[in-house]
Amino acid sequence: MYLSHSCTSDRSHRHHRSRLHKMMILKELNKKKKEILSKMKI
Repeated sequence: MYLSHSCTSDRSHRHHRSRLHKMMILKELNKKKKEILSKMKI
């Protein structure tokens, strides 16, 4: 019982981390997009 619980909790934790990672990547992409746009304007 304890084993299964730890396994499920680990899975959910991993899922949460991946979601955070995706958000971070999106933020970085947005930063790069803004930088490129600003360079093109100049």
